[in-house]
Amino acid sequence: MGGSLYGLIVLILDIGALLTIWESRQSTGSKLLWTVAVLVFPIAGVYVWALVNIWKNSESLGSKLLWSAAVLLFPIVGVITWLLFGPRK
Repeated sequence: MGGSLYGLIVLILDIGALLTIWESRQSTGSKLLWTVAVLVFPIAGVYVWALVNIWKNSESLGSKLLWSAAVLLFPIVGVITWLLFGPRK
C-alpha cells in the first residue's frame, strides 16, 4: 500500500510540474527538454526542476534558500508546497 501511495504522489507531482512547465514563458525547446527530464526521471526530474525554478525566481536569496531547504529536507512535501504556494511568474 505504501508503494502505491508513493507512486500516486509522484504521478501527481509530475503532472503538476508538466502543467507548470508548459504554462511558462520558456522557449519550446526548453519546455521539451524539461518534459523529457520529468518523464524519463520521474522522481529526480521533479526535484531538479523545482530546485532550478526556485533559483531562477526573482525572490530574495533568503526565500530561495528556504524553498531549497524545504525541497531537499522534505522532498515530497517541499515540492508539493512549491507547486501550490511558490511564487508565480
